Amino acid sequence: SDIVTMAQELFLRRAEIRDCTKIARLIDDATSTLFSVNNVVAIVEHAILSVTAVDEAGSVLANASFSDYPTADDVSSNSWHNELSAVLETPLLPHDTMFLRFFASDGACQAQALELALKTAFIACPYVNQVVLPISTSAIGSKFWAASPFSKAFSALPKQSSVGAGTMWYECKRSDIIAKGHVRIAAEEDYDDLMPLFESQSTDLEQQFGDFYLAQLIEQQDETNKAFALEVDGRAVGFLSIAGSIDTSLLKE
Repeated sequence: SDIVTMAQELFLRRAEIRDCTKIARLIDDATSTLFSVNNVVAIVEHAILSVTAVDEAGSVLANASFSDYPTADDVSSNSWHNELSAVLETPLLPHDTMFLRFFASDGACQAQALELALKTAFIACPYVNQVVLPISTSAIGSKFWAASPFSKAFSALPKQSSVGAGTMWYECKRSDIIAKGHVRIAAEEDYDDLMPLFESQSTDLEQQFGDFYLAQLIEQQDETNKAFALEVDGRAVGFLSIAGSIDTSLLKE
């Protein structure tokens, strides 16, 4: 099933081996310059997450594959953490870092597919705080890097050593793709933000519980009944109501 959808043009799903022939057709000079591409099947099979973007007709338009270790000549796949700690000013931690191993896309939707793939990676892997992209210094100087969406989506990680000068390291932080939010007690002022969410996701709540159902949940909080709002950028974008008791007769209905 689809993981995330966007703009009614691209749909992301987990990659399948049968996609590989079509993915291989997306590989152009830019892909070959920026990524080490030997075997698409192996890349998809060995990825900890590989997603394919398709259109409404099911045509394969992009693939992004992620790994838990870098594929760079300057570091080993087993001890990369220790080696990079001596190179980068800010150490990368294995438990919250994922690497973009491969990306190929139809040129018409490259930026959209990359953003969608990164968003999906952060949603599917909530422990990941950054996706890192190692790029050879020769590729950075090529025309392909400046024209690619990677140069906008990723920021260079500062180095503290000239060791490993053949590779530049770039990161995309979770906060760059997914806005930070915090959970707090819901207030009456949240009603205007939350009501459109209720109306768009449920058509029978008002019919069953009345026009002021949400307002009552917020206003009638006590020690055993609480309402929480998820706030992002000053707006309530999510809601959770917790009750100390429940009317089981409603469940039977």
